[in-house]
Amino acid sequence: MFTKLATERLSLDALTVEDWGFIQELLNTKGWLQFIGDRNIHSREDAVNYINKTNGTPNFYYWVVRLADTLEPIGIISFIKRDYL
Repeated sequence: MFTKLATERLSLDALTVEDWGFIQELLNTKGWLQFIGDRNIHSREDAVNYINKTNGTPNFYYWVVRLADTLEPIGIISFIKRDYL
C-alpha cells in the first residue's frame, strides 16, 4: 500500500504516532462526538494507543489529509479492504 499521495492542494500520508495531537483534537470535536461517538481519547497516551490499535488492524488504514503548502492536518480518510471487493 502507498504511504503518501499528493495533489496540488493536498497531501495524504499514512497515520503515524506523530499525529497524536491532531487525532486527540479531531476525535473530541463536536461533530465527531455527535456523529461517530466518543472514543475516550483525552491524553497523548490515549491518542498514541488509538493510533497503534488502528494501525494494527489488518486491512484498515487511516490516512491524514494535510494542506500541501503548510502541511496542516485538516482531516482523515479511512481505507478498508474487504475480501469480497
